[in-house]
Amino acid sequence: MPSFLIRINNKRTWDREAYAEWLDIGQAPADVFRDFRVAEGILSVWHIENDRSNLNLVVAALAATRQSFDVFDYALFNQELTSSSDIKFLATAGDTPIPSANLWHRDLTALTANKLSVLVNTLFDVIEKERISKQEVKSLIVEAARDGKIEFALTNDVLRPQILTLIGSAKSG
Repeated sequence: MPSFLIRINNKRTWDREAYAEWLDIGQAPADVFRDFRVAEGILSVWHIENDRSNLNLVVAALAATRQSFDVFDYALFNQELTSSSDIKFLATAGDTPIPSANLWHRDLTALTANKLSVLVNTLFDVIEKERISKQEVKSLIVEAARDGKIEFALTNDVLRPQILTLIGSAKSG
């Protein structure tokens, strides 16, 4: 089954062991809610194929919106878990410097506090937390740039010259 990717602030927030003294099974700590940046009842997520063939492109696209090459924490969860919370999703255009990745963007819609709470409690023990190192993030972005996938005008103004320098170094080396 395909997954949804959500960018998270820190994967350690999602470790039950950090809350072992007081957190009951089937519940999530309130701390994880900050990773669910809901606006107007909508949560932005990214569709990831079963074989994860689009994962690196989506990560590169999201990382290319930042100001620097840095670690990238994200979480994956089975798309079916949204239906158990009665949450619908729509394919909507993403807003990253990699247009081909923007096709994988989805919005979870009509979210209420109750629906989000059910989803978060459902996800807490089953969500797949990942961290990509700063060096790997750099490599993914440089690879996407070398492959002509990045629209540089849409990258962060601070990150853009760093990418261009690395591409220049890669071409001359």
